[in-house]
Amino acid sequence: MNNRKVDGAFDVVQSTAITECPTSFISPESKWLLGEYYAATTAHREFGAIKYGANPDKWPAWWFDVVNVLAYAKYEAESIEMTEK
Repeated sequence: MNNRKVDGAFDVVQSTAITECPTSFISPESKWLLGEYYAATTAHREFGAIKYGANPDKWPAWWFDVVNVLAYAKYEAESIEMTEK
């Protein structure tokens, strides 16, 4: 459980952690977004290319969300791996 402070008081929030992949939550749009993200990261790693340019202010809002959400998820997964060692 996580304790989160809301309006000056702590409220208990149930954890959203699960032990298996919730495949029923993966929509065709989610698969497409993941494909776009991995293609962009591969192009960046291999060729230095940046999908919508180096200035994030010019990125489509949905792309900014994809990059931020997946970067945070990667960071969180790596943090969990580090604590398990």
